[in-house]
Amino acid sequence: MDCDELQRRVESGGDVGGADAAAHLRGCPACAAMLAAAPGLPRAPAPTAGGPSWSDLAAALEREDRPVARARSWSTPRRLAVGLLAAVAVPLSVVLAMPRPDLGVYPRLRAVIEVLALALAIAGAAVVTLRSLHRPRRPVSSVAAAVLAVVVILGLASLPAAHHDHAASLVGAGADRFGYAAGCLVFGTLCGLPAWFALRWLARDGDRLGGRAIVVAAASAAVGAAGTYLHCPIVHPVHLWLGHVTVLLLPGLWALGVARSRRASSRR
Repeated sequence: MDCDELQRRVESGGDVGGADAAAHLRGCPACAAMLAAAPGLPRAPAPTAGGPSWSDLAAALEREDRPVARARSWSTPRRLAVGLLAAVAVPLSVVLAMPRPDLGVYPRLRAVIEVLALALAIAGAAVVTLRSLHRPRRPVSSVAAAVLAVVVILGLASLPAAHHDHAASLVGAGADRFGYAAGCLVFGTLCGLPAWFALRWLARDGDRLGGRAIVVAAASAAVGAAGTYLHCPIVHPVHLWLGHVTVLLLPGLWALGVARSRRASSRR
């Protein structure tokens, strides 16, 4: 059991006194504090006999007074506005400070469609990540938002070359392909980090994202892909796959690690 499942049981009035709930509560002071503060919940286990000590609960409550916790207490519209601002700040900075040099010859309609696709992927993942905890959880929404971001990133890299009308767009296809690809991978990963931090900081369950870690990973990868797209003029699909699609790697590995930790804790 994880935080999401325990909350669903509480919201539905189900039994929260089973062995799986007790095992989760032993390692989650936040959930134990929630149940201890609401004694009217059905068969809510008290934090005794192997559960978290009162000192642990006091420490968990004290952490709620820290800046990160206060930010998570903001209203959902405010958190969403800040999260989206953090997500678009990097791509916008790239456009203003270091735009791709082939913008003058890049097909305008294609550029508009591609930018809108990336924006939709980023916005969808941010909305799912920062949704209110009291709303019913639908895992399909997390999967859909993550799949949309991945499809957009893969789709843009799979399109034919946009043009062959700028010298900077024609490099990186020969022996130097891995050097250029590595540069874009590093650049895109760095572009996605602010969004990753902001979404984890603003998500109400940011310390225990559970299944929604995949959405945070997809959002940060989409931001990284957007930053790289707006900076790198190379249009070869091989380069796009090696240097732009690979921004999915580190966020994906992180989400995989979170999922494994979740499964391991549920077995205890």
